[in-house]
Amino acid sequence: MALPRTNVLNQMLILTFILNLLPAAKADMNTPVQTPWDSKVSKDNPLPEYPRPQLVRSEWKNLNGKWDYAIAPKGKGEPKEWGGKILVPFCFESQLSGVHKQITLDDWMWYKRSFTVPKSWGGKSIMLNFQASDWETVVYINGKKVGRHRGGYSPFSFDITDFINKDDRQELVVRVWDNSGMELFTSCGKQGNPNHWNSNYPNSSGIWQTVWLEPVNEGGAVDLDINASLKKSMVSMFIETADSPASETNAKIKILDDGDVVAEKKAPVNKEIKLFIENPKGWTPDNPHLYDIEVALERSGKVIDRFASYCGLRDVSIDPTRKGPQILLNGEPLFQFGPLDQSYWPRSVLTPPTEEAIVFELEYLKQVGCNMVRLHIKRNPSRWYYHCDRLGLIVWQDFVCNKPFPKQKIDAQESKRWFSEQEELVDSLNCHPSILKWIVFNEAWGQHDTERIVKKAESMLSPEYLVSAASGWTDFDNLGDIRDLHEYSRFPAATAPSEESKRAVVMGEIGGFNVPIKGNNWVQYPEPALPDNPDFKVEGKDRRGGMRSNTDSADRDFVTDIKRPLFSQKNMATHYQRFIETLAQERYFGLSGAVYTQLTDMRHEQNGWLTFDRKVSKIDPERLNQIHQVLYQPVQERQKIFSFQSEWKHKGQKIQFPISADSDEIRNLSKYESAVYSTEFDVDEKPKQAVINVKLRSEHQKDKFGYLKVYIDDNLIYDDLSRHKKKETRITCVQLTEQQCGLLSKGGHKLKIEVDSTINFELLDMSIDKIIR
Repeated sequence: MALPRTNVLNQMLILTFILNLLPAAKADMNTPVQTPWDSKVSKDNPLPEYPRPQLVRSEWKNLNGKWDYAIAPKGKGEPKEWGGKILVPFCFESQLSGVHKQITLDDWMWYKRSFTVPKSWGGKSIMLNFQASDWETVVYINGKKVGRHRGGYSPFSFDITDFINKDDRQELVVRVWDNSGMELFTSCGKQGNPNHWNSNYPNSSGIWQTVWLEPVNEGGAVDLDINASLKKSMVSMFIETADSPASETNAKIKILDDGDVVAEKKAPVNKEIKLFIENPKGWTPDNPHLYDIEVALERSGKVIDRFASYCGLRDVSIDPTRKGPQILLNGEPLFQFGPLDQSYWPRSVLTPPTEEAIVFELEYLKQVGCNMVRLHIKRNPSRWYYHCDRLGLIVWQDFVCNKPFPKQKIDAQESKRWFSEQEELVDSLNCHPSILKWIVFNEAWGQHDTERIVKKAESMLSPEYLVSAASGWTDFDNLGDIRDLHEYSRFPAATAPSEESKRAVVMGEIGGFNVPIKGNNWVQYPEPALPDNPDFKVEGKDRRGGMRSNTDSADRDFVTDIKRPLFSQKNMATHYQRFIETLAQERYFGLSGAVYTQLTDMRHEQNGWLTFDRKVSKIDPERLNQIHQVLYQPVQERQKIFSFQSEWKHKGQKIQFPISADSDEIRNLSKYESAVYSTEFDVDEKPKQAVINVKLRSEHQKDKFGYLKVYIDDNLIYDDLSRHKKKETRITCVQLTEQQCGLLSKGGHKLKIEVDSTINFELLDMSIDKIIR
């Protein structure tokens, strides 16, 4: 199945320029910003594309469009009066739906519309398909209940054949209740409290992805699983059919490469079918090769079903023999880098407004030099994954979490209900070659019974995927394939290779450069939106650009964690480039990938590469691409200039390392005091490039901070906070600027370390290396 490749990025940049010249359209007072695609949404047939790209049939009928709606008290019957029209598939809370109302836990959402069944579909089963509806969906056809589905993020279907009457027009009524995660152990992601309108992460209640009808002959396919391995030169397929013994129905399968048949086989359905391709082409971000698949199901010599699909052959593994176990794609190490994508839209909440909007974002990521994207605790429409497949974007896919809960004792049945939703999620996405990694828990949100849940997830997922047990600060030693760090600091630190002998280390969230753009923010701050100082050294407490910066240190231009740095757009690229160059040096100790936070601004966050309305790239895409290239270059060799194993003094007295909170000189400090350690070293030749490595061992499980500053000849070259929740050893690699390298002239030098009284780490090692090209 080949869909046209459309490059819309250049057109979008031109469109954005034109839009900025035109008088501003009158915006909804509750929608400060809008995307360029909102005005293009069809009022009769929004999102008209076939929604399931890996099991495509030629006959289908899109039911998106205007439906009658009503909001009624929970527990009441079908309303006698309807409140107006809603544009499906946009949720009740969105502006594009035409409703824009907050749904509470006491509400039932009702939908109604009529449809006709084409006469050519006679004698076939009629399937009613939903890509997603949040959360409990009950369907009625012609006044009769068809069935119920629970879960807000997975596709589901009903066979409505027996409910179709002989009349031309059929009546479809849908009732939805959104528990908004208030009922424990249900998938809700980041959706907000239903009692708080305009939360930072608004709810997406009711139908929020495409609804469609499809005719299927008796015995036709109801599900398709594809696993494709480049190493084995094999495509494994499992075609599931309903009410049909495998012996009665055979699948005739062809795999094609640019129209040429490269493998074919006839075999019974409801069993694993293996096809082998001679000299297969692998799927990679640089060459995302896809094979087309044609399937015909036959019974008694007659074709009863026909559909198209596709696959990409790739293998993912971890090589533990390298310095820091490395993620391998098709047997080769590949540093994976891309943004966190929360995938919220100003006027349509979790639903992309158009296909063009989806393609624009993904082509933008390719243009700025990304090979990966982390989809954050939600499931996008299936076509989003198709475009990742064809464009060559690796996907790190999150499970959809339930909300944090106060229970100390976990109810097994409640936990099982949540996990069943994740099973549906995996089943709906397990054919996409772009998905390489699954993240089970994120930052302890709804995290419970971790070891059992992760092992259950590993048994559910095929070996073609990597599993991250917990992205953030709630890791369990040796659980899963990945040690996944969140490091919102100026110089992110990676776990030392000695701490992880089998798992690869990645940074699941880093960065967060806070750059508000006037006119493109959800929160419209009055002038001046930025201080006069373009680098803005945060002092005290401030709130600008939608983020809170809070630190008592007046000489810092970068703060940690969610208290993110505030820069002007003019200076963002310079600071960002230093950040990425430093990140690239972490690869020397085995870092396998990183996720920058984030792709676009949000309602309350201005830390995206793109603004929330997708109209402004805060760094020119070409410049951003150039900055990112250092992440994919070969890891550079190093040679030590300075080693930690030298004689150090504190107040003229020799001291013993490691430095920690238990050291006498630290314990005797008063609040806000610092301990200063010094030594001397010689340089043979001034380096063109150099890196300072700082190796720390955290001492606390709780969230504490500690300052560490490093000086060469009284010039500050390193200044950062240590922030760890897990007791582990981490290494920070800071690439020195050209000016800082100039301090390392031939001859003798003095090195000084300053540590304040809030220390929560042991300083185990430090070195200065010159880079050998």
